[in-house]
Amino acid sequence: MKGREFMYKFLQRSSLIILGCFVLAAVASADAQMRVDSDRSLQADIHVATPKLNQVVFNASGEDFTGLYMEYAGLLLDKGKPALPVLTGMVMISQNQKPVLEIISSKFSEITLKKPVVPSRGAISRSVDPSTVPFETGAVYKKNAWFPADKDLVKMSKPFIFREARGVRVDVTPVQYNPVTGKLRVYRSIHAKIKYDGPGGENINRGRSELSKAFAPIYQKAFLNYASVPRRLSAVDENGRLIIIAADKLKPAAKALAGWKQKCGIRTLLVSVSEAGGASAENIKAFLQEQYDEAGFTNVILVGDAEQIPTNKGENEKADSDPVYVKLAGDDHVPDAIISRISAATPEKVAYQIAKIINYEQYPSQNDEADWYGRALGIASNEGSPPDYDRVEELRQALLASRFSEVDSAYDPKAPANNGGGYDGYPYPGGGYPGSFPGMPGMGHPHFPMQPMPYSVSAARDTAGRSSLKDKVFTAVNRGVSLINYMGHGSTTAWSTTDFNTGDCEKLENGLRLPVIISVACVNGNFVGKDSFCEAWMNAGNIENPRGAVAIFGSTTNQSWVPPIKVQAAIVSDFIVNDSFKTVGGLMTNGIIKGLEIYGIEPKGEGVKMMEQWHLFGDGTTMIRTRKPEKITLEVSSESISGESQAIVKVVGGDGKLVKDARVTCYTKDMSQMSSARSNSEGVARVNIGVEKGGEAYLSVVGADLIPVVDQKIIF
Repeated sequence: MKGREFMYKFLQRSSLIILGCFVLAAVASADAQMRVDSDRSLQADIHVATPKLNQVVFNASGEDFTGLYMEYAGLLLDKGKPALPVLTGMVMISQNQKPVLEIISSKFSEITLKKPVVPSRGAISRSVDPSTVPFETGAVYKKNAWFPADKDLVKMSKPFIFREARGVRVDVTPVQYNPVTGKLRVYRSIHAKIKYDGPGGENINRGRSELSKAFAPIYQKAFLNYASVPRRLSAVDENGRLIIIAADKLKPAAKALAGWKQKCGIRTLLVSVSEAGGASAENIKAFLQEQYDEAGFTNVILVGDAEQIPTNKGENEKADSDPVYVKLAGDDHVPDAIISRISAATPEKVAYQIAKIINYEQYPSQNDEADWYGRALGIASNEGSPPDYDRVEELRQALLASRFSEVDSAYDPKAPANNGGGYDGYPYPGGGYPGSFPGMPGMGHPHFPMQPMPYSVSAARDTAGRSSLKDKVFTAVNRGVSLINYMGHGSTTAWSTTDFNTGDCEKLENGLRLPVIISVACVNGNFVGKDSFCEAWMNAGNIENPRGAVAIFGSTTNQSWVPPIKVQAAIVSDFIVNDSFKTVGGLMTNGIIKGLEIYGIEPKGEGVKMMEQWHLFGDGTTMIRTRKPEKITLEVSSESISGESQAIVKVVGGDGKLVKDARVTCYTKDMSQMSSARSNSEGVARVNIGVEKGGEAYLSVVGADLIPVVDQKIIF
């Protein structure tokens, strides 16, 4: 689409495709290895069936160690202590009772190791080469005692509030080690129980007790015992609510976005910073807290640069942090809404970013021009063990095994040797590293046969090599990719692998073939007081010549080496591959929830660090497109009774198949009235609106992988 035509369509028709805005998917916890059964009082029986324990002996820092790993398990990150496998999960508990954990029974066998269990090196920053960090044994290696102690085999966090739900994080260490005797206890099964010691405890939920349907999918996957909860707690039927806070001079430019969201059935409130109390973090947080307590909401979009709308500050490392604004329910660090930012300082730049977003959703490519939705790009460094390029290759294989036709790559050349630089506690033993996330294919996974790995093997990276990799990025993006996965070092202005930088974003020629980008790197999103790499992707181009990205997920501070990899793996190999109806914000927020599950909700832990540092640039309600969209037609009839009318809309796909879960919205011309409903299994949605017989209204229909129908007139 040419620039002028693009601008014309945007200005003439302000509508959008966003149904999946609040259809969030979450990820499975510890696979089927941990099962939780709850009774009516939400007492929970936790049954753990331990996966097979694998061992590998390797030399690091001049000493032989035994590395341990289990499929679906993470590793303890306590520096100097044995890096033992750990299984994690979240359990929904009573809203107002004090939880108590008790281990009921367990079965184990003992073996003797010839070499000590490798010590953890703790969380290593991506600003550090992991091969330079030695393996050092701490004081625990001198104690003739089991680590962890029997009482710590199963541990429970303090309660947290996740919107309407109260929960705890449970971690199970199914292996105990005595460093002095060299013995290892391997547990085959563990049975624990969460009971209640009367009313009280931390973080009692005094807010809403009805579960929001908008967040039901994330509850379902986040909480191991969620399946039994809906039968006891009624659910609020809602499509979510969006709050847009714009810098005063940017509010007029944001009106197009607010209007579009309402046409898609999302209740939207647009306010200026002044209307929200003023340009301070305290005022913005207070405004959001008041809105959440009084009416609730699911999404927030900040419109403006950090100098116009300040960030908040994280607790973990005092990071500049928008996500801190959505810690709204309970005294904890679990996000209670999805937050994103359209970071631009002028009305023109804001209008441009919004135009890109609306065109991405409302005017998708069609027919042969839509092939780019099935293409992706992976970029990775050669550091770490397994190296980043093997991790990204796993993502590539998962995408190819699903619905993607092509996944290009720009990988740093293979390092000449791996010198024990592994982060996960053991080196990468000849391709035997397991999948790093439940359901994610490992190298050589039987259900995901490997396709050729498209990186060259050569000497260490040099200027010419980087130039070649940068050319690969230009070629792939200009041709069109719907998704980019980056894993490596980064700076405020560039990806270290490829040296692709802020200036290069302006040289792109991808038009409206706009990717969603997930960047595992240091400070790509460091936008306070400066122009960041993430902002460059969003601001590149103009109305006449659009280019760049539709959304990018980047960090304001230095990221750790492995924890963000787990989040990216969840987003790509679970959420995208499994083809749930997901928005960009739903994808990223669910990834963060998975990070909190694996790495904990403690203020100084890796889970909270990621929650506070990772920012979504763009509009979190944007529905990601990764396949050719389908045309739909509407069969419309109506009924009117005493001032109330009902639009009866049947949504039919291009092949005549009835479309379920399309969002049908009916509204008056001035948007003073708006109502919406989802189509059922017969493709029918019934939408009530207060319009007299003979009056007129308009219909918009949006849905996952659909070409939306917008502003279709209906006479009652």
